[in-house]
Amino acid sequence: APCRLPPPACGSANGPTAEGEPSMGELVVGYEGTCARIQWAMDARRLHSQSRGGLSRRFTVQLLGREVPFVFFVTAAADGAEAPRGRGMEVALQLKCVDAAGLSGTRFSVRFTVGSHIPPRMASDDHDFASAPLCSLSAQDSLWDLGPQASAPKCILGAEVRPNALKF
Repeated sequence: APCRLPPPACGSANGPTAEGEPSMGELVVGYEGTCARIQWAMDARRLHSQSRGGLSRRFTVQLLGREVPFVFFVTAAADGAEAPRGRGMEVALQLKCVDAAGLSGTRFSVRFTVGSHIPPRMASDDHDFASAPLCSLSAQDSLWDLGPQASAPKCILGAEVRPNALKF
């Protein structure tokens, strides 16, 4: 089951608009049981101005009783080029586990969120960070159209990570 924390939002002011929502540039991790929800408040205009590489942010998540380092990647489609006419900027999200020691044998459900105007997308319901550190959406689902939020002062990008039952 997905986390039941409030959905992220796009287009709000620079400061927090809901309890637990990050301020501009801030990344916060919230927990509901074993489910970790990562929310990163970023300026989509800044991403659009990046000529290559997109943006990334390092952080830690408490999983299985230990702190696990991750990197959240956000990349604009076609190096920041505009999406087809009538659409906003498109971005791809990826989550990389930097050190999966101690996660071996555990599979994770991982889904991504962009604002509250687009339904969350499941990247995997059986991801093994020990064998595949990078988790992303399938090629056909990888791009998110930010729509009018591409010019908003703040957009919340997110990921949810939940351990599944141990598999041996």
